[in-house]
Amino acid sequence: MLLGMPMPMLPAQLLWLNLVTNGLQDVAMAFEPGDKSIMRQKPRPREEGIISPLLWERTAIVGLLIAIVTLWLFHYEYTTTGSLTRAQTIALTTVVLFQNFHVGNARSEFRSAFLLSPLRNPFLLIAAITATTVHALALYLPLTQFVLRVEPIELEAWVRSALAALSVVVVVEAHKWLRHPKLAREGV
Repeated sequence: MLLGMPMPMLPAQLLWLNLVTNGLQDVAMAFEPGDKSIMRQKPRPREEGIISPLLWERTAIVGLLIAIVTLWLFHYEYTTTGSLTRAQTIALTTVVLFQNFHVGNARSEFRSAFLLSPLRNPFLLIAAITATTVHALALYLPLTQFVLRVEPIELEAWVRSALAALSVVVVVEAHKWLRHPKLAREGV
């Protein structure tokens, strides 16, 4: 119970997110070509560690954004429809879409996702499309509906979840521009 609400996701749904929908992108990300401008950047300080302060900052921002938006949609669906299963389905779908939009941001620490061709790593594009398709099928097939405790949602709900999840692109692009305006504009 969080803020007097039921759990927005069930354990099976969290496993679904981690193993199925996000797992495809994790593997595909390994095929992302290296940053061609890496040698023009100053070396990072020795004491900085593997994850830079910039990435810690971005991780916190993105994590908070996904949590707040997903919880808001869950709360909205639960209070307007009274259906816990529907609200959990919307929350799960929203996080799947957040993952698929954010993977484009994660391709470069500094450069705008809009300057990187989606065909530069076709595996990533295919993984994102496949993850969304597999998730959509799971919402409409009786066996996966039972296992994941989800229900079919209409197009309007998909659009609402997609628009909410697109906020991650806006926020991360703004973060890249604010923190490294010159690098954000450079294409690869």
